[in-house]
Amino acid sequence: MKDEQHPTGSKRQRAGEREQVGRKRHGSRYRARARAVDLLFEAEFRDVDPVEVIEEHVELAQDPTAHYRPVMPYTQTIVTGVAENLDAIDDTIAEHLSEEWKLERLPAVDRAVLRVSTWELMFNPEVPREVATVEGVELASEYSHVKAQAYVHAVLDRLAERWRAPEQEKTMTTFDEDTAATAEVLADQARSPEVGDQQAPEVDSPVGEDAAERAKAAERVLIDQHRATEPRPEDRGSTSEA
Repeated sequence: MKDEQHPTGSKRQRAGEREQVGRKRHGSRYRARARAVDLLFEAEFRDVDPVEVIEEHVELAQDPTAHYRPVMPYTQTIVTGVAENLDAIDDTIAEHLSEEWKLERLPAVDRAVLRVSTWELMFNPEVPREVATVEGVELASEYSHVKAQAYVHAVLDRLAERWRAPEQEKTMTTFDEDTAATAEVLADQARSPEVGDQQAPEVDSPVGEDAAERAKAAERVLIDQHRATEPRPEDRGSTSEA
């Protein structure tokens, strides 16, 4: 059956365009976080220390015949930080899940995503709360099932409220490339009814009934902040080449 006609193209075409745009917007920090999710997932699957997995991949990347990608320094920082503080990170995540859910009930990839973002919120003050939250949501949307995005956002939003009060945040005058890109992706998704419908969690979700509303509210705040930092149209052409 053909996709229904639409002035801007089929649903499938629009979804593909959003996905392709999102991929182009991802910067080096996002890729470092994504690699950290991969390595943490691998470590849990193999039941080995994440630091050991990092060391293996670093060594393999030095062998040109192995065809392994180099491990970015920030990936190493994240994975090492998660490994060193795993108990504290897992306890904190568990505290922000609903009573009916346990951390071990979550898919392994969701645990990896939450561990990366929770480490940034708890142990890396150089990463603004909006960045840690939105990048975690984007990772969940890329790696996990359709409903993960909403509850991961809700968990990280609650974590941010506890660990990163607004008065504790550094003043942000600009967004880095990853955050600006992700804010635009979220803005696109907020305007897309089919994506919004997919994100609504069931009552038996890891964070309860209010997850969708909390996620949408957090998205609106981030998008508004991003737009506030964009240069005005009259300022964009003010700089000319000599």
